[in-house]
Amino acid sequence: MKRSTSILLFFIILQAIFTGCSSLPSEPDARKALEEKIIKESEGNIVLLEFNKTNGIKDGEEGYTLEFNALIEFKERGSKSELFGSSGYNFSNFKLVDFLGMKSFEKGSQVKLEGKIYFEKTENGWRPHEEMQIKSIEE
Repeated sequence: MKRSTSILLFFIILQAIFTGCSSLPSEPDARKALEEKIIKESEGNIVLLEFNKTNGIKDGEEGYTLEFNALIEFKERGSKSELFGSSGYNFSNFKLVDFLGMKSFEKGSQVKLEGKIYFEKTENGWRPHEEMQIKSIEE
């Protein structure tokens, strides 16, 4: 009886070790990273409604790219520059007033996004890069 219990315990520990070593960033990890970016850059004027992982790509041993689709909603009427920088969608250029040359959004407007979040492996787990590749999906 003791021998079978010891063997079972050995395999449980072995599985835990290998599972821990091979874990990758999760969909909730990526959603949290995007949500924090949106809240910080829009000063709370944009909210993340939906987030879905569409793919994941391991970049060697130290990197991981998570591809996603998302839906955001504008909590206030305003406008946003249609110019995208090299990093893609920037939530901080959302303004509560309309400016010439900017795309206007009504309160409650929703925009579909797609993008990539890059993660790097650290001693304490996976950490998302601040720079994300995000663009709106035109309908």
